[in-house]
Amino acid sequence: MRTRLCGAHFVPSVLGAIGGGLASGLSLTECAEAIEHIAPFTGRMQPVTTDDGVTFIRDDFKAPLWTLDASLEFMRAAHAARKIVVIGELSDTGPGKGEKYAKAANKVLDVADIAVFAGPWASSAHKGRCGEPPGDHPRAQRQHCLLERRLQAGDVLRCLPRQASSLGSAYSGIP
Repeated sequence: MRTRLCGAHFVPSVLGAIGGGLASGLSLTECAEAIEHIAPFTGRMQPVTTDDGVTFIRDDFKAPLWTLDASLEFMRAAHAARKIVVIGELSDTGPGKGEKYAKAANKVLDVADIAVFAGPWASSAHKGRCGEPPGDHPRAQRQHCLLERRLQAGDVLRCLPRQASSLGSAYSGIP
């Protein structure tokens, strides 16, 4: 069975939909055919490929910390020339936000070929083992310069910034 949903964390939802369909009298084949046509929600692990061959995985509807692991597992399994992860301001972090950003940065760097940290907590990410020195690109509005120079066909870029629109033309035109 194929779906258009990105990430193994959607499996329980797909299985629930199949169960509901079967309980309603649909055949397994009918359920599978229907699920193949379900589009991802906008900004929720939504793949969008640009004309120049860069695939954005939009995960910017909301950016709760607790969703990071599932989206990074998707990126780990993705087949791509390079894996790029952009992290902006995370929500639902609770106390100790700076320390949580540093831990998140370490997780991102285990998966990503390129990691970009943007927003007001970007410097906390650099307390992890970030590849770019703090202050090199501290603000989201300057991140687009970094991305525009580095993006190329075959890249998969996962965006979880709340301020994704401030990433400039690297992100413009993505629905």
